[in-house]
Amino acid sequence: VVWSFTPYIVVCYLCLQFVIHRGTRQLWTLVWVGFFVSLNELIIKRLVMEPRPGTFLEVRDYDGKFRGSCLKSCGMPSSHAGLTSGLFLLIFLDGVFRIRTRREVQAADFEDDGGKRRESRDAAVAVERMPSMTARRTVRDDCRECLRYRGPRCSEKFSKPLSRFAFIQYVCTWFVVLVPSSLARIVLYDHTAKQVIVGQMVGLSLAYGWWWIVRCLQYLYEGYLNKQICGFLEHNFPPPSGHPVLGEEDMDGYKYDSESAELSTSSSSE
Repeated sequence: VVWSFTPYIVVCYLCLQFVIHRGTRQLWTLVWVGFFVSLNELIIKRLVMEPRPGTFLEVRDYDGKFRGSCLKSCGMPSSHAGLTSGLFLLIFLDGVFRIRTRREVQAADFEDDGGKRRESRDAAVAVERMPSMTARRTVRDDCRECLRYRGPRCSEKFSKPLSRFAFIQYVCTWFVVLVPSSLARIVLYDHTAKQVIVGQMVGLSLAYGWWWIVRCLQYLYEGYLNKQICGFLEHNFPPPSGHPVLGEEDMDGYKYDSESAELSTSSSSE
């Protein structure tokens, strides 16, 4: 039963995050939630008109008792399944593009400190002599290297970087929070398995398309980063601005090979 309330709790959490930060990073997720719910409840369900299980007393439990949902609205496709699956995909893609390399973080820290490193003088000199590690990125680069991306060159205030281990924690936490909600709808007889699967497919499709639409808008309005909109909303959701190069090492000690597109553990000498 608890998992059935997960979508409502998560949406309340997203609203709270938007009220606190008032940024485009938080707004774009809320807009997708509103878009999905409106499309699914007002259009798709009314077109399909498939009832929930037990509406016609066709579902019996192992003891012979009738089972079914107490809700009278249409059940195809499942809003819970679509919403949680779509949100998880958006969260996963957001995390993928926030993984940063160790050297890149050092360079960003050096720039943010105005040339004054907290570490030793030798480390500061090494960072100063470090060659440029990123080149301007395009939507085509995103499509080509979606699952191999290694972080944007922008302020940590906006990019919110993740190490590989932090990314795993981040994704696993949201997986446990969101994904079981779909199974709970079947267990509680609020939806059939078919309604849940179709709902997941609709949610994932809309979330994936929404992600790339927002990605294009990020590049289009990149110049408005850190600027106020109507005195209330702050543009705090930058696009990736670079792509990895040969020999780049991430925050957990892995090296990215831009030619073979594989991650390998860096040697101890590095």
